[in-house]
Amino acid sequence: MDKTRKLIEKILQKNYITDPDLQRKIIRKFVEIHGITEEDEEEVIISRVSGFIYTCMKNNLCTQDELAWGIFTSVFGGIFHRKLIEMDIKSEEERKELIQEFYRHIMNKCRDGKFNPEQEAKNAFMGYIVTAFIRFTINQLRKKNVGRIKSLDELAEIHPSLLISHPGFSGCQKLIHIMELNGFPLEDRMIIQLKCDGYRQKEISRVLGKSEAYVSRRFRAISEKLRKIINDPDELLYG
Repeated sequence: MDKTRKLIEKILQKNYITDPDLQRKIIRKFVEIHGITEEDEEEVIISRVSGFIYTCMKNNLCTQDELAWGIFTSVFGGIFHRKLIEMDIKSEEERKELIQEFYRHIMNKCRDGKFNPEQEAKNAFMGYIVTAFIRFTINQLRKKNVGRIKSLDELAEIHPSLLISHPGFSGCQKLIHIMELNGFPLEDRMIIQLKCDGYRQKEISRVLGKSEAYVSRRFRAISEKLRKIINDPDELLYG
């Protein structure tokens, strides 16, 4: 049993769950539900423990279950800090504040019935949460930097291909709305939103975890697609 317990502890550590007290609670609950024996193969234990961790979060996160939230904050806390560092947020205090704000945001969504992690596939749960955190962080940072760039004319100074004259395109928010209506991917909308907020190409590449060359190519492609939509009234979905 000691050998199996040590294996489980190792699995938990790989999932960023390092607090001994939380580890003990997880092992106790896992054994209570699944049971383990010395005869269980290592691969089976690894699969069961990993599955248990994510099932616990997905099924119990919105019930304010202490164990589920303990796992959630341990698994994602480190990931969130690294993402914020990549976004060039150097202040540890600011990173902690943003992460805590996101936790409250998730709780509010759960309370209002607007967030149901049980609907997410197990293998997509990690990406789903990280993407939600990035979007939330960008919105929070945008609120703190309101007024940096407000009009499309100002945006055109960053990239001439977006210098478009059209009455429906006054302001970055309308531009984002048009992109949503025309089915632009989330990543494309994030690139334009960050441009609107005055982020430089290097900063955007950090936020997205992409190269500067990739961001530059995507921005050119987005610009051309927007130009086509505006120049062809039949393609303009925004009234």
